[in-house]
Amino acid sequence: MIDSSGKSFLTVQEFARKYGIAETTVRRRIRRGLLPAVRVGRRVWLIVENAENEPKTKTPAGEAGA
Repeated sequence: MIDSSGKSFLTVQEFARKYGIAETTVRRRIRRGLLPAVRVGRRVWLIVENAENEPKTKTPAGEAGA
């Protein structure tokens, strides 16, 4: 999805598929402020798509097993 400013967005599901991580991990990173995202409605999150969002190979401290 692309908004009027030209920014591209992915849903939680699209982001998880693209980067091969679980949807719960994506939601956790949104909650912790690690992924820039906007809420649309009550349940839908849209994540700004850019290179800075690419998950790192190492898990941030405290995320494993959380």
